[in-house]
Amino acid sequence: MNKENLIKNKSILEMTNLGNYDWIFIDGMLFGSLEKWWGDGGRRKAPHEGIDLCMYKDRNCKVCNVDEKFEITICCKGKVYRIIDDFLGKTIFIGHEIFDNSMQLFTIYGHTKPIDGIINGRTLEGGEIVAKVSESKNIELKTHLHVTSAWMPKNIDVETLDWKTINNPQITKLRDPLKPLNLEPFE
Repeated sequence: MNKENLIKNKSILEMTNLGNYDWIFIDGMLFGSLEKWWGDGGRRKAPHEGIDLCMYKDRNCKVCNVDEKFEITICCKGKVYRIIDDFLGKTIFIGHEIFDNSMQLFTIYGHTKPIDGIINGRTLEGGEIVAKVSESKNIELKTHLHVTSAWMPKNIDVETLDWKTINNPQITKLRDPLKPLNLEPFE
């Protein structure tokens, strides 16, 4: 079975350990939302470029919060292109061996603490642990994992990978991480 058949019609979350949880989303946590879910709420400056994973129901339907022990696996084979600081930890850019013309699929994990050995240039297999969630010290913002899925130029200069690039529609074609990855050309 080829790689495309293995991932067709699955979302980024369904291809990782993150798909094993019954996630709870409140206003502002989903892709494209203009609302803030932290503090006193209000409006974001731009639509949310990913999803925030913070709370889930366990097997007994008890509501649980993500904590710093929460492990993050990658969806499919990929290479660590860049690790940068963010306001709660580290952001990890993973480029996958999935291409659409001149674009490459990236998964970006924000607010993490990479595990030992996760460095720029390392190739990982799907299902490998890349990080744990970084603990939030901010009383208004709960510990959470941010996940962005995006098409980016396959020849992108890795030094330019940052939050400004993620939010630049001239470079990046954002996609909802909860939607199936159907590998059909993007619009």
